[in-house]
Amino acid sequence: MKTQALQVEVRFPKKGEEEFDLIVEQLAAAVYEKVKERLEQDAKGARGDISDA
Repeated sequence: MKTQALQVEVRFPKKGEEEFDLIVEQLAAAVYEKVKERLEQDAKGARGDISDA
């Protein structure tokens, strides 16, 4: 069996570049949505706990 190597280099834009700002905005939006979903799930669980009491 023949073995080959693959090397990948990823470069992120530097702070102050338009692409950097776009990545930061997209990441912030994704984190916001994830936290929002988690809080909504926790709130639903808490409502169930209260009604079970």
